Amino acid sequence: MQGKSGCFGVQKSRFRNVKTKLLFFKGIFFTKRGWFQVSVWSRKMESNLLAVARYGNKIRWT
Repeated sequence: MQGKSGCFGVQKSRFRNVKTKLLFFKGIFFTKRGWFQVSVWSRKMESNLLAVARYGNKIRWT
């Protein structure tokens, strides 16, 4: 029984390390996803502004 308590301690610390790495990965994933949505939105707005510049008030907004 002497060596078993040390093994459980190592397993707990490994699990804690994995949890923190997983949270960090989720943050990166959502950050990249959010950045992608912003870039798509800005391109759509840019195309809408160009359409207004070309056609004035005669366009329908989508």
